[in-house]
Amino acid sequence: MKERDISKDFDYYYEKKNKALFESFHYITTMILVFFTLVNVFSNNYIEAKVDGLMLVYQWLIFILYKKKLNYNLSIILYLTGIGFLVNAVHYISPQNLDSNVIWSPILIILGHFLGGRKVGLFVFISTIIVVISFDYLKSISPGLTSYYFPEKVFVFNMLIISASCLLSFIVGRKINLSELNLVQIIKDKELKNLALNKDTISLLSILTHDFTAPISICQMYLSKYMRANSSTEYSKDLKKIEDNINRMIVILDNVKEISLAKFGIINLKYSEVDLRDCIIKELNFQKKEIFDKSLIVNLEWNKKEEFFILAEEVSLTNAILRTLISNAVRFNKTMGTLEILLKNEKNHVELEIRNTGHQIPEEFFNHIYEIGHSTVLKGEFKEKGMGLGLPLCKEFLNHMGSKIKIINEPNKVAVIVKFLRFAENNNKHVA
Repeated sequence: MKERDISKDFDYYYEKKNKALFESFHYITTMILVFFTLVNVFSNNYIEAKVDGLMLVYQWLIFILYKKKLNYNLSIILYLTGIGFLVNAVHYISPQNLDSNVIWSPILIILGHFLGGRKVGLFVFISTIIVVISFDYLKSISPGLTSYYFPEKVFVFNMLIISASCLLSFIVGRKINLSELNLVQIIKDKELKNLALNKDTISLLSILTHDFTAPISICQMYLSKYMRANSSTEYSKDLKKIEDNINRMIVILDNVKEISLAKFGIINLKYSEVDLRDCIIKELNFQKKEIFDKSLIVNLEWNKKEEFFILAEEVSLTNAILRTLISNAVRFNKTMGTLEILLKNEKNHVELEIRNTGHQIPEEFFNHIYEIGHSTVLKGEFKEKGMGLGLPLCKEFLNHMGSKIKIINEPNKVAVIVKFLRFAENNNKHVA
């Protein structure tokens, strides 16, 4: 992997970690400021309390602006500079025997460096120096409320301490950054090895599923031919069961291949304008035997005057999504139950809802319904099996299409809601 790629990953990791630290630091600082404000109020130090209160308002203003997309590094600089201003303002009003800049300024510089990096640390160092010099000059012309003024040697000592802390934070920070960068490099090396291993595994799966599917498909073809020629034989029911199981084996092999490709992110879907209503009707016709066998009442609810065009890849939409969702609704419905399919247009989506009056999905299955590693195969009233790899593959294709799926699991009512992207002229060239 190229060095610049690792640096980008490191920058992302570094910024994400430090943003969390900054937010924690803000809440801790807020609690400290509230405490000191209350102490000053009860101690009748009203001027100090007002300064603390104003600082509290200032910090929350910066934090809110940061949440509203103010640049992160600028937020750090303004925030820490504000704290430095507060410390100097309080000690201008009520100075102590030792200037607390000896403690606070190095802390602010180090925080600036670790929260925002070297550039931010340098800006905080410069702003701290400016604030300290400004207040020291202010003390020389107007000693404040207590007529106390720091000797020149104390000021020089403070400047040396602040400069030394800045240099130290840069040296230590660089070593920590290099250590973290090495850690990211190790993680990336492992990821590359895993990707190579996954690629080999997926290639093997593709070959195996193809090689298994070919002879099984030939068996299916000859079996269908034999059944058509000998439909009245006493073995026709048994042969039909064999044919059904062969069909199921082919579906499973196709699902294994497709979901392997999906997990590796190499599905190539060419999206186009697809009539969702038309696809639903075709799929219902495809499954009309299963619907008839269970004597299901099918209710189709949509506005016939409206069009329901979505951005999708039609083959995947039909074979991997609608077939899975409708077949599950049929399999797990009760005999003489109701199957409802609703369509409605929203601003940017077309919402599909498939309801059935079947049994509630057991909780232990429902929690892992999209996970390949958990067994989620259930049986319907006629011992039909479903919800194996179908739903994980369905969700994978929906994710690639920018669509969302939600399952409502209640007693005597199970519903699947899918929000498809509506077709727009500027989207018809989208390829995943």
